[in-house]
Amino acid sequence: MNTKHLLLATCLVLSFLVHPVHAGEPTERVRALLNEVISVQSDPRLQGDEFKEKRRAAVKNIIGRNFDFDRMAERSLGEHWKTLSNEERSEFRWIFRDLFQDSYSFMVLENLGKEKILYKDEEVKEGVATVKTSMLRRNATLSVDYELANLKENWLIQDVTIDGVSILKNYQESFASVIRRDSYAKLIEKMRAKKREVEKAP
Repeated sequence: MNTKHLLLATCLVLSFLVHPVHAGEPTERVRALLNEVISVQSDPRLQGDEFKEKRRAAVKNIIGRNFDFDRMAERSLGEHWKTLSNEERSEFRWIFRDLFQDSYSFMVLENLGKEKILYKDEEVKEGVATVKTSMLRRNATLSVDYELANLKENWLIQDVTIDGVSILKNYQESFASVIRRDSYAKLIEKMRAKKREVEKAP
């Protein structure tokens, strides 16, 4: 499993103690996401392997309500997005969203732990907010910045940057590499294969 993706999943969903600073709507949105996931993971009615699928489904639903998948899908393809037909764009949005939710739901279940999240600052400019945090993990501290956009009076996450590494930039580089080396069709094939792999994971 990609280490950067693993760290990102952990940062997105794990928190133990939260100290808000300059907490506005974007910060509250991030905190609500974290708290909601923690409530699912700690629910005594959902403990045990027999309830793992229910926990995964609940976390997948939470992720689905808090991310702007349409914008993430478009940005992940960069300039190549402009070359797609409307039908291809619709297909890519669906595959991207489904794979992202499945992958992160799986990693949440596999890597849950007690972390300490410090909310340091919030910056808002032209409808885009950055919620700056630090995650304390044993002897390490990671900077985790959440980028949110205001979509119809609703703040949604569209990128997360961990120690200067953006998830969207990772997607852009990975997708562009496959398209250059092979083709867009090959990228879609790989994404579908990855989704099947995640779905089969125990």
